[in-house]
Amino acid sequence: MADKCCLPPHEVFEPVYFHSTDDTSTLMPGVHYFSIEGVISYVGFADDFGPMNIGSIYQFCELMDKELERFSDEKLVLVTSLDCQAITNAVFLLGAYMIMKMNYDLPQTISCFQATLGLAVPYRDVSPGIQNFELFVQDCWGGLWKGKQLGWADFGPAGFDLEEYQHYDNALNADLHEIVPGKFVAMRGPRDLATDSPWEDVLDDEGHFSHRDFSVEHYAEILQQFDV
Repeated sequence: MADKCCLPPHEVFEPVYFHSTDDTSTLMPGVHYFSIEGVISYVGFADDFGPMNIGSIYQFCELMDKELERFSDEKLVLVTSLDCQAITNAVFLLGAYMIMKMNYDLPQTISCFQATLGLAVPYRDVSPGIQNFELFVQDCWGGLWKGKQLGWADFGPAGFDLEEYQHYDNALNADLHEIVPGKFVAMRGPRDLATDSPWEDVLDDEGHFSHRDFSVEHYAEILQQFDV
């Protein structure tokens, strides 16, 4: 059972507040509440629950910009359930917005979440079993901030193509990511397939879909588009 974390509303930056609750009767009138649950989510492989990828960060930034514009005269409250994993992901995305859109540095971002970071739980590896490391929200913010400084994470008008990112991120299309623009691409390795098809679906021992393998030719065509 997931841990439950109680957190009263508190201001992160004007006019945005953060609140975790399962009791809707505590919501105040005249305040605009919004949530990412069911809107932006992380698809885990095993016991992992995050962190959110750069596509989800971009989507959250777009959502925040729209909420701030639509409700410019109201206080905005990002509300989550009491689940500590949900709190962790919401806190990470809110801090990511501050870094990417408000130009906060890492110490400034951390200082705005003193009331919540104690409730955030560390991220874990996608592999099941005992973990030998812990990845904290602050670590993820630090990586994002560094990537922004180096120009690797850019949400400017010509800096990020969400549709392209989601297409290649999809494990049914490529499971491929451009880590350093123009320099470094990471992907799952190609396979020698029994047919001339560019891909082949692999089933588990019970006959259920497991994953999709791709041919060398399939990846070669994609890598040419990235000038590899």
